[in-house]
Amino acid sequence: KQWYQRRVRGDSLTKRIIVYKAKAKLREIHEKLLRERLGAMEQAEWDRSKREREREEEEEESERLLRFKKDIISTIVAKKMEDDNENTGQFSPAPIQANQLEQGELIVDELEDMKALEDQRRTVFSTESKRRRMLTSTVQPTFDRTALSEEDMFKMESERYMGPDEERFNGEVVLEAAPKQ
Repeated sequence: KQWYQRRVRGDSLTKRIIVYKAKAKLREIHEKLLRERLGAMEQAEWDRSKREREREEEEEESERLLRFKKDIISTIVAKKMEDDNENTGQFSPAPIQANQLEQGELIVDELEDMKALEDQRRTVFSTESKRRRMLTSTVQPTFDRTALSEEDMFKMESERYMGPDEERFNGEVVLEAAPKQ
């Protein structure tokens, strides 16, 4: 009886040890899973904060670039205004008196010069408009499509999208079967 009781107690002790080991293993697995999840959450938070930092840096960079462009533009405009103010009237020729002219030079009246220029512009414009009218007035012959044969209609349609440097090949080629070896 004692042997049996020791044996039963030994078996229950073995079972308790197995249960204890299983629980310990489950705790380890649970801790490992928690560490992995915590690591994943920390990584996600780090990625999110990194994207936010990058976005903020990009916004700051674009704002800085915009301010830089505005500064450059304002500097250029100010410089241009300053140059315009300094150079006002410096590019106009000094008036010449008739006694200062060399032989063969003419004095042209400004109004007469403008009138001659306008006449030349009108002449160029009228010849150009006449040329355009002539180009557009060349009437393309229209065909009665009902009077055309199917083959003629096929030819017209195939030539429709061809350029002037393209050519249509009509000839049929008879292919002979290659001799079998």
